Parts: sequence; C-alpha cells; structure tokens
Amino acid sequence: RYELVDGVVIAHAAPSPDHGAILASLGAALVTRLRGNTSGCRAESASGAVPRQQQRNTARIPDAMIRCGDNPRVVFEVVSPSEMRHWRARDRKRLDLQAVDGVQEIVEIYQDEYACHIYRLAADGSWDVEAIGGEDAVLHLRSVGIELPLAEIYEFIHPGQAAETDM
Repeated sequence: RYELVDGVVIAHAAPSPDHGAILASLGAALVTRLRGNTSGCRAESASGAVPRQQQRNTARIPDAMIRCGDNPRVVFEVVSPSEMRHWRARDRKRLDLQAVDGVQEIVEIYQDEYACHIYRLAADGSWDVEAIGGEDAVLHLRSVGIELPLAEIYEFIHPGQAAETDM
C-alpha cells in the first residue's frame, strides 16, 4: 500500500494478521449495518481520501471508510504497536484526514488492546476526541447512526495476548 504525502510516495509494510482480522471484522460489521440504508452510505476499504488544500500533493489511504454520496464521512485507521512509536506521522495523517471534504469522524482502532479514539467534527469546526476501551465498550458513529461493539471488531483476535508482530 502506498500514500502520497507532500508529493512524496510513501510505502507501507503489509498489515499483520491481527490488523487484517480487525479490518475484516470491521468491514463485515459495517456492511451488515449499512445494508438497505436510504442515505446512500456504503463501506469501503483502501479507498483514497484527498485533503482539500493539497489536492495534488497528498492522498491518504485509510484502512476503511464509510462514504455517503461523493464524500467519505467516517474513516478508520487500525493503529499497530509500531505506529504508536511514530506519533508525529500518525498525527499528521489525522490532520490530513480532518481536511478531507465530508469527513465528520475519524476512528483510530488500537490493534493491541480493546480501545479506540474517535475524533468528531464539532459544529464550530473544531475536533473533539472521545476515548473508549474495554471488551464491553460500544463505538457510536453518530454521523451515520451506527453502533459497533468493540467485541465484534476484535472478534478474531485477543488484544493484550498478541505477539509484537505488526505493520
């Protein structure tokens, strides 16, 4: 997988098996909940998201998204243990995703624990953050009216017991 950042092509390592399992479970959950919706929203994986200020220089590829009409509305990133060590790059990517037309929620799903950070666009244009965690926690995607239990997203892995193999 590749992304374009400030005109430079950035290669990413292949996702780990746990990363892939989280994405597969997330995708299945999103498709199930979006099936039959009348708002024109659909789940996508590995689709591009281009910040409006950098339309030719930067193209981000989130792990998954919910697109409603022409624009992404919710983007998802699975954060591996190695990405935790590179917080500046992760923060930059989040800022780029916040600048994409239509994005109202950014969800960072932590690969090695039952935890998510949800960044939400507020009415005044600022971004609020909510942290949720624990196997019994529920991810509320307000912009599309969906709820996802973390246990469903992490169904096929065991956070905290996983090996340190990651992206």
